[in-house]
Amino acid sequence: MTLDDAIANLKAQRDVVDRLVDDVRFGTTFQAWQRRTRTVLDKIFLPDSAHQAEFEGISYRNNFAFSDEGDGPSAKRYRDGLMSAKTLLAGMIQELEDFGLPHAPSAPADALVAAEDKLVHICRSFPAFAKRLQKRRADRPAYVVEDEYDVQNLMHAMLGLFFDDIRPEEPTPTAAGGSAKIDFLLKAEGVALELKMTRPDLKDNKTGGEALIDIGRYPKHPDVRSLIYFVYDPDGHITNPKGLIADIERDYGALRAKVVVAGPFT
Repeated sequence: MTLDDAIANLKAQRDVVDRLVDDVRFGTTFQAWQRRTRTVLDKIFLPDSAHQAEFEGISYRNNFAFSDEGDGPSAKRYRDGLMSAKTLLAGMIQELEDFGLPHAPSAPADALVAAEDKLVHICRSFPAFAKRLQKRRADRPAYVVEDEYDVQNLMHAMLGLFFDDIRPEEPTPTAAGGSAKIDFLLKAEGVALELKMTRPDLKDNKTGGEALIDIGRYPKHPDVRSLIYFVYDPDGHITNPKGLIADIERDYGALRAKVVVAGPFT
């Protein structure tokens, strides 16, 4: 389930509450709403989270045995329970909007670190790898890296030597009315790899700005715990790589970002 679907489902369950207030108490509509809400919560949140328990803890009945008619204490208890459920669902919606979907149980931390280390090594080795492809035997044409598409093609081949499940152009959740695509997602490891190749109009400031926009989308992706941001700078357009790394490399909530700049000034 995507983030947008999760929010839409919770909003639908929240909005039913207003109709239940005027409906027959504990009728078929209430029962269907309660059952579907349980299912929605099970699909969105992790099994050991408190969300389901909080919903189940809401009381719609008085503790005493008799049932009054009309607008008595039982009716008030029923309405209060529905309003508590509506408030709880609204809070869950806000939680998803602020923090994204909860991450599924993931690989151990040492496996994540191992994957990050491999990716950093691959990125740092990329310039030498690309340079070797320019010298081919029997006068065959050189493989020249001219743009980001070439970088993506070579990187995909290199990743296949180390990882099994490589997902190119994985969509990110919608943010600010639009979505983008992660260049590569290593789903089993929980690591995303984003690639940039500099050019005369893509230098320090612009590269950093684009990086921050990209990174803003990743914390909401349920399978991304770490991001490696690789900047391939063969012509030296990045004059202050340490400053670029310092501006970008940090934790963004539950997401941590590492930056690798490969160029003549690194």
